[in-house]
Amino acid sequence: MITDGHERFQVDSKTMPTRLGVIKSYETFDAEFFAVHGKQAECMDPKIRKLLECTYEAIIDAGVNPTTIRGSNTGVFIGGTESEAGAIWRRSYVKPNFYGVLGNILSMMAGRLAFTFGFTGPSYVVDTACSAATVALQHAILNIRNGICDAAVVAGAQLHHDPAASYMFQQLEMTS
Repeated sequence: MITDGHERFQVDSKTMPTRLGVIKSYETFDAEFFAVHGKQAECMDPKIRKLLECTYEAIIDAGVNPTTIRGSNTGVFIGGTESEAGAIWRRSYVKPNFYGVLGNILSMMAGRLAFTFGFTGPSYVVDTACSAATVALQHAILNIRNGICDAAVVAGAQLHHDPAASYMFQQLEMTS
């Protein structure tokens, strides 16, 4: 998952990380499969798209048919941070598409998963920076142990669209 090749980012400075985890073709998404309206899909944060795809794959890989857990008391706990896509979308849209508000707010990373898969347990996003996914896992475990939900989907999501974030983390010596 770590590569020297970055088609999206021009690495022309010695202060930029030379190796990054890059997701190829994050723009592609089967909106119809996930029952997302086309207008919403065109401005939805790619993190939400990837969360939908990876959650579906994880459920299938676990040997579970997603339709059999619809309506279940399953919680959704996501570790994540700001939406760079939302800021980019707000600055660059040509024609108004009001679905962008719903597709780019932090809470929708969990809310969209719960809605799409029909989960009825708690669903929320925790933002504790680098530890967000671990804290989300802790919340899921506590919710299951306390009988608040019977099962959980836990994920972490972060996607940089702008090389400035990688540059800043490199300058702060926060990359490994």
